[in-house]
Order: sequence, then C-alpha cells, then structure tokens
Amino acid sequence: ANTNPNDPAVVYAVKGMVGGYSGVFSVEPYCSSVQKYVDFENRDLWEFRLPLTPEETEFLVDHVWELRKITFPYYYFDLNCSYQVLALLDMIRPDLHLVQESLPWIIPSDTVKTVHQRRFLGTPEFRPSLATKLQGYEKILLPEERRQVRQLSDGALSPQDLSLPSKLKGRLLEAAALLTDYSGDTKKSKEVLLDIYRERSTLKSQDSPPSPPERVSLLETHGSRQIGGGGGWNATKG
Repeated sequence: ANTNPNDPAVVYAVKGMVGGYSGVFSVEPYCSSVQKYVDFENRDLWEFRLPLTPEETEFLVDHVWELRKITFPYYYFDLNCSYQVLALLDMIRPDLHLVQESLPWIIPSDTVKTVHQRRFLGTPEFRPSLATKLQGYEKILLPEERRQVRQLSDGALSPQDLSLPSKLKGRLLEAAALLTDYSGDTKKSKEVLLDIYRERSTLKSQDSPPSPPERVSLLETHGSRQIGGGGGWNATKG
C-alpha cells in the first residue's frame, strides 16, 4: 500500500480498512527486499520457489514491469498484497483458480497454504533475522564470552586485544558484528563494525555459524479461522 508515513496509527488502520490507500507494484532487486525484512525489520522469512517454466517467468516479469505505475484499490482484509500475488499466479496458470477459491479475507499465511495445496510450491528455505541469528549464538556462548561480545559491540574492547584461539575468536567477532548491526546504524557502530570485520579477515580458520533456533514452518501453523479455548484450576480459589 502507498501509505502516508505521517498518518497517526488510528488513521492508518481506518484508511487501510476502508480503501483509503492505493496499492502499487514496485520493482526492486530481490536481495534488497530480503535485506529490508531480515536485517532492518528483523523479520524471519520463509522463501518458496515456484515451479515456473522460463517462458512463464519471463511473462510474469514483463507483466509486473507493465504494472509499475498502475494503482489499484487497497483494502487490508481482501484486496491486499496477498490477493495480488494470487491474481498474478492465476494469470500464469488459470487452472489454479486461486482467487476464486480463496477465503473472504486474504492474509499472507493463508496465501502460501492455498498455493501449497495446489502443489505449486517448492521446498521452503528459512532465512533467519538478525535477532534469530543472535539467539543461536546466545545458546552456545558462555557467560564470559557473551560479555566479551557486548564489549566488542560497544567499542569497549578492541578486536585486536581479543587473545583467543582462531575459531573461538572468529565466533565472538561474528556474534559481535551481528549485535552491532542489530543495535542500530550510527557513525560509531559503522566504525566498530569495520574494525571487527578487519580483524576477522586476518583469521586463518573460522568457525561455522551456529544453527538458528528451530521455527515452526509456515505450512504447519494453524489456520486464520481457528478458535480455541482453555481453562484452569486454582487449588486455593477453586
């Protein structure tokens, strides 16, 4: 949606529900979009490849290119980005009937599941956010090592003064670089980050990054229409 960043939260929500914003198609490098979501907005991503033929891919790219300057009514609950994705896939494969058989409301997770039910998705690939990568390091680092990582990120400890075996030093430097990226983009953080990368490049052997914490696949989450209930018992209050 082509939103106004100056709109208050209440105005933003109301205009989104009643079609107060227009929708637009934008064309930008895929790596830029991934960086925006994963690094800047700290969102985990699930990436799915579509089994398109070269001709279908070319047709899709040409069509999106033509739509760059065209606007359309935008409603958060139905005529949104997810709806447009389904419409594009229907254009390429009319036999999918994705829009016709979608729910009254359309959200990203339901969109993915709808396409998956048509066997039109490849194997998912998980792209962890900066925060999720840091959680992976937090699980394997000792308390003293975590303290050194914070000192490196704050600039209180110079990477050159870190006297450790090469693999362990590389692990701490990588964690410190992630923490510095996560903490914000300032002049000091850029200088600290450059110093960390410079020292890391001198290491002859480096450790592999730890596996990020496991996340439930988007395809395994509950549907948007799920209703649940619960109860409990307090021995003192009944």
